[in-house]
Formats: sequence, C-alpha cells, structure tokens
Amino acid sequence: MTERLWPVLIAIAAISTVVLLPRLQVRSRRLFLLRVLCPSWRFFENIGVNSRLEVRWREAGGSWTEWRDALVAPQRSWTALFHNPFGNLHFAKQSAVEHLVSEAELRSNGIAESVPYAIVRRIAEECVRNLNSGTPSADVRHSSDAAAWAAAPDFQFKIVQVDAADGGCEDFLISLEHQLPNPEPRQ
Repeated sequence: MTERLWPVLIAIAAISTVVLLPRLQVRSRRLFLLRVLCPSWRFFENIGVNSRLEVRWREAGGSWTEWRDALVAPQRSWTALFHNPFGNLHFAKQSAVEHLVSEAELRSNGIAESVPYAIVRRIAEECVRNLNSGTPSADVRHSSDAAAWAAAPDFQFKIVQVDAADGGCEDFLISLEHQLPNPEPRQ
C-alpha cells in the first residue's frame, strides 16, 4: 500500500513546489505567445486589478452621455454547461481588453495605431450601436440608406482598472474621439 502512495506524494510535492516558486514575467513576444504550451497552476494566485471597458457617445445636442459599462456578462442558464456562445463571445471581448492593457503597458506611445486598440475600438463601436437608443435598427443599419447614418455619433471608450481588493477605480486609458462608421450594406 505504501509503495503505491510514494509516487502520489512525490507528484503532490512537485506541484506544490512549482506553485510556490516566484512567477517570471515574460517580456519576449515570441515566448509570450508560447505560454499556451505551459499550463499555469496558479488559477487564483491573488486578487488583483480587473479591467473594465466603458463607452460614451455624443448626443444630438452635442453633450456627452455618462460612461456606461460596455461588456455586461450574459445571463447564464443550465444550458451554458453544454453550449455557451454568448459567454464565449463575452470572454473573448474581455480578453481583447486585457490584451490592450498589456500592450499599453509595454508601449510608451503609439498605442492608437496598434492592433489590440483597433480590436477594442470595434468592440466599443458595436457596444455604442447596441446601447445608443437613437441609432437606427439593425434593418436600417444594413440597408443602403446612408441618410440614416448621416448623423452618426462620435464616441469614446475607456478602460477602467478596478482593484478587486479595495474596490477603487482608476482610468487606465481614454481613447481618442471616434465616429461610428457607416456600415457596409449586406449583400
């Protein structure tokens, strides 16, 4: 009986040692992309800072709306255990926001020309379209009626970092002012 227990105890000791070792920060982009090959055993190593995407747009009178949370988690049901496309989409969008945060921390300037910025900008455009009650419906948006989009609102997005330990919020990045593009008509 004890002969079978030794390999298990050795495996537990090895995993515990790996978990307790200090974590290394990877600065190389190639090694950063290869991190998927090495699993992380530190699932919840500490409560840290969460990033939240917020959007606002200019109303017809020229005033800006209040900042609104752009990525609201979808409600879960028991079917999400088997099929969860909206949850997966939410997770992908949140991951894009986190990627922009890590990219902004590595770059000192030129973040507005980066690919993660462009991706988060598109996510923010979609959120503004969904939240803005003055925006034409999906049927009008994808029609060839460009006049409906002549007064497309300007919008901004920002990333707010929320400290999970004390609940404090801090603006991390505020975008430039962008205009909603006229969507291409569907074929």
